[in-house]
Amino acid sequence: MKRYGLILLVVLIASAGLLAAAAYNTATVVSAANLKIVATNQALLQLRHPAGQAGTRGNKDATFKIVDGEMFVQFGMGVAANGTTEQMYGLQPNSSYAWEPLFTIANMSAETLDITVTVSSELLQYMTFGDMGQVGGGVYSVKWGTKGQPLTFANVTKNINSGLNNVRSVAVKIELPAFAQFNPADLRGTITVSAVAK
Repeated sequence: MKRYGLILLVVLIASAGLLAAAAYNTATVVSAANLKIVATNQALLQLRHPAGQAGTRGNKDATFKIVDGEMFVQFGMGVAANGTTEQMYGLQPNSSYAWEPLFTIANMSAETLDITVTVSSELLQYMTFGDMGQVGGGVYSVKWGTKGQPLTFANVTKNINSGLNNVRSVAVKIELPAFAQFNPADLRGTITVSAVAK
């Protein structure tokens, strides 16, 4: 008798579970959440001017800016004769330009990240990214990637005692062919920075 009673009890419990599951086909659980929208140079994955500010050596021409909270890059930007008005001069064909660095990336999360920088569209064939690392004693050296290919900074750790171990400097080189090899135009694209937690 006990055995049949136990089987009947198991069947009743299973049936009750099925009936409870069949009682609804959607469910909503409300939980508190907080989302703060900030400028890219204040976010969890920060994109900043080199040395944390505009106007540093090699970056006085407003090539890299934060506009409405987003990174904005204008290659060929300069200043007019008055020394303050920004003006788009452009880049010459059959020439090479390098920004060492153009911007920095800071991992402000608690995760170790692989951070990849890439460029889209028409800029791809002219651009090379580089990792501008410190050799020592304030001396920096650029390790250039492959033209037209993404550059990945592997194992970028969280910030430890403001040691800058969480910061990477991105150098950019643009090499343009002679006029005869391409149609000079206003080339547009996007520089994308993506991160994957390890």
